[in-house]
Amino acid sequence: MSQVGISGIFDRVKRIGRLKRNYLLIATLLSLLFFALAIWAFMHPGFAASQLQDYVMRKTGRSLIVNGGVSLQYLPQLSVRLNNVVVSNPDGMEGNFAQADLVELPIQLGDLLRRRLRIRDIRLTNPQFNLVVDGKNQSNWIAGKSTSGGKANNAILTPSLNEALSMHVEGGTFSFTDERHAVAFAIGNATADVTVTAEAELSISGTASINSELSQIEVHVKSLQRMAADGSPADINVKSAAMSVNFSGRLGTRIGPNLAGSLVASAPSLRRLAKWLGTEIGGHAGLRDFALSGAMDLAADALKLTKASVTLDGMTAKGELFVDYGRETPRLTASLATDLLTLDPYFSSPQKSGTGTDQKVEPTWKITALNFAGLKGVNGAMALSARSVKWGEIEIGPVDISSDLRDGVLETRFQNGSLYGGAGSIKLVLDGSQEVSALRMAVDGRGLKGEAFFKDFAGLDWLGGTTGLQATLSASGRNQRDMMSTLTGNFTLEVSNGEIRGVDILDTVSKVSSAVVNGWGKDPRRLTAIDHAKATFVIEDGVAKTSDIKVRSPLFEITGGGEIDMLRRALYFKFEPLLITGDEMAAELPVDIVVEGLWNKPRIYPDVDGVLQNPQAAYGVLRELGVSEKTIRKIENKGDKLLKKLRGN
Repeated sequence: MSQVGISGIFDRVKRIGRLKRNYLLIATLLSLLFFALAIWAFMHPGFAASQLQDYVMRKTGRSLIVNGGVSLQYLPQLSVRLNNVVVSNPDGMEGNFAQADLVELPIQLGDLLRRRLRIRDIRLTNPQFNLVVDGKNQSNWIAGKSTSGGKANNAILTPSLNEALSMHVEGGTFSFTDERHAVAFAIGNATADVTVTAEAELSISGTASINSELSQIEVHVKSLQRMAADGSPADINVKSAAMSVNFSGRLGTRIGPNLAGSLVASAPSLRRLAKWLGTEIGGHAGLRDFALSGAMDLAADALKLTKASVTLDGMTAKGELFVDYGRETPRLTASLATDLLTLDPYFSSPQKSGTGTDQKVEPTWKITALNFAGLKGVNGAMALSARSVKWGEIEIGPVDISSDLRDGVLETRFQNGSLYGGAGSIKLVLDGSQEVSALRMAVDGRGLKGEAFFKDFAGLDWLGGTTGLQATLSASGRNQRDMMSTLTGNFTLEVSNGEIRGVDILDTVSKVSSAVVNGWGKDPRRLTAIDHAKATFVIEDGVAKTSDIKVRSPLFEITGGGEIDMLRRALYFKFEPLLITGDEMAAELPVDIVVEGLWNKPRIYPDVDGVLQNPQAAYGVLRELGVSEKTIRKIENKGDKLLKKLRGN
């Protein structure tokens, strides 16, 4: 055989070998491809969606729809991922019960190979749960009739019959709507761990945004089935910057949301709490350090609290509360008792208004904004029994207080109370219904201890005695000064068996006969006794006028009239003094005595033309009118003797 023939045989053998290797490689690749396809077909997670859809339909009668497809995730944990998942409401109810952007179902390799879905954990991204009670009293979280022909399963969606279902929620929204009572609320941006057992026991722990306030939430419901029936034992704890609430008792939804049990709540500011709950309370004063506890019964549109303890601005009252928030404006009714009610957090005390007589600077009324508009946030009625009511240095009590608040107008009555050792009643109306706040007051006090009364209310520490006061006043304005300029009404003041401390009226009148007196000439060693004094004032535009002042004492009698300018804190009076010499004789000045100027330091002088410009000439005229030096000395001497005798008694 030639060399060429042998070479051709070898080449053919080589070509055949290469073909066999190629065929073998192709066969191997095809085998691997078929095997991969078989493994893929066997392990594709589409079965999980089908089994879950079938389970949900059989057990609840609802549809589960996966709109975004199904995929398998290997790391960090083997999981089935379902995108854009929706769970429908029961038949007859519109809308969806739940939906989520992503549902992750961790699965074990053995279950995947056996193509068996066994859910132990669910991870939800951006889920929305819509809990609804419709007008037919149907709750959409109660499972509908099963399609398996068996008894209806009333458990919430629980894919595993024997194990608890754990859910982790990221970016969740929970909404509740009760169409029967038009009640709705929502919780957003929730991050929580949720556990539902086979017995439908629910536990929730996490955070959520409630009315834009980040809150910590802990919820435990013993039975979701009982919650929709006669109620289930439940514990609810919510804590945010606006408030802290702890509830333990029964939760039911059969006839609307209902909580019955023990409640403990607190809030640093009642205004902030009201704003968080969707309403506004105006103003800035008070309403801090709020706390509430008691036995609560909360329905869809009302709250009842018995054995209640309410703390606000350092005061604590006990009794019962009822809130009807099913109205456009919530209504609060209460019956409470407290040891102390202080008005200082809400109103400036009269002592801070500069009414005292010893002040070194001229007093002025405040121009700080005065606004009762906050009263429009709620309506209500309250009965309060207080052992003591304080306002600055003022303290009265015990007293029964009844209040009625309607459309921004608060009417309060103080009755059956001890008022400065006597008896009295006060009716106070604060009107915040209009743009400019208004105030109305009616006072009836009898047998009051004048020493304390005049000091507390007018800053006068020199007048005392058994006092009676009847007053009807009204004013309006944006601040204290405006209120004084618009003050109208009338009042009658009567003092008996009293004294004027630090002022000797007899001495003052004697001095006035020879010189102008500046101020009351107060001397703590001096005293003027008063048998009886009375005056009636009519007030218009902040000016109180009277023409029937009458003061009687063992040493003198004074009659007269004049006016008090409340805004300027000034007065102008003319008095006709009759001085009693002690021998059943009386002497009087032939002219009136004028008291004029600021009420804490007036000028006192005889009513003679030019007395202030040229006192020497004016007093000369006074002597020409018949008041001699001898008469003046006689008045002074007899008066001193009587005064000393009176002081010794």
